[in-house]
Amino acid sequence: PRTDLAVLRVEAGELKPLPVAEPGKLAVGQVVIALGNPLGTGADGRAVATFGRISRLNQSLQGGIDPANDRYYDNLIQTNAITLPGNSGGPLINTQGQVIGVNTAMATSRNQKQSFGFAIALDERTLAKIAALKEGQEPAHAFLGVSTVDIPAAVQSRLGLEDVSGALVDMVLLGSPAQQEGLRRGDVIVGLGGERIYSPGELMQRINQRQPGEVVQVEIIRSGENEPEKREVAIPLVSRTLRDLEGYQEEARLPSLAAWGLELKDLTVWRKAKLGLDFREGGVLVYEVEAGSEGEREGIRPGEVITAVGQNKVDNLREFAIVAKDSEQLPRLVIRKPEPDFGDW
Repeated sequence: PRTDLAVLRVEAGELKPLPVAEPGKLAVGQVVIALGNPLGTGADGRAVATFGRISRLNQSLQGGIDPANDRYYDNLIQTNAITLPGNSGGPLINTQGQVIGVNTAMATSRNQKQSFGFAIALDERTLAKIAALKEGQEPAHAFLGVSTVDIPAAVQSRLGLEDVSGALVDMVLLGSPAQQEGLRRGDVIVGLGGERIYSPGELMQRINQRQPGEVVQVEIIRSGENEPEKREVAIPLVSRTLRDLEGYQEEARLPSLAAWGLELKDLTVWRKAKLGLDFREGGVLVYEVEAGSEGEREGIRPGEVITAVGQNKVDNLREFAIVAKDSEQLPRLVIRKPEPDFGDW
């Protein structure tokens, strides 16, 4: 689903497959032909052809396309060949009849007088994913574990940045590689693997171009006691499933309670499974620990589960709030340190 690609087996003989063009040989201005079945006009089995030129390469479309399936495009060929509903899935070919892409999306101007077509480029990454699908494997997608936003003026001023290019970390997902290696909310990511990062979209694109198992050097700027610090953190990328993404998103949307420098949340069924807990077990999840807080000084770590406050057992955040509301200082906590299942680091 993330790459919007599938491989189908066709039980038929005497078929002549179209040749695939050599990757990396595309150029802006190149004449291309889009084949498909726009608006059902090719219902007789004969493809309809439109032609145009390549307008841009390496285009990305993000946000709201298909969030339920985590769909993400970052290697699109943009053309001015007329593209209509029904073109999707058809080949985009060059003038030699070689396939260079798979038609997948369209966009129109506000007055509907101009339309643009987008095709997934058959570059080396896409061909590798197709090869994996042919072997019955689900293509793996690299995962860092942060949510980032553009840098607001207040952060630029606080960190003394000359410009606002980079990606501000506004959430670090519990159990992700980023959290395991110490990235924090408020860090500004300015480099990845020796390449400058100018925006959140570019960070996502760079991660998407890598493979699980790679270790990347992430360059960050972090607020220090006296002045901002530049750091490099080596972070191993892992693979994550769509179910994991849903679990992270569900957890992030849950209400939190702050106490003694701890951010606390209810345990979801997904998180219990990740921590190796029985689904019937209760407790409160330590989601984040503020640096220098009373909770950190006591050695409490993200991912641990608080099961009691003093003599009072707590099964959820509501019960925790009731028994902890009168404690200004950190009381005695019963903490379970489960064995997490965070994949291969």
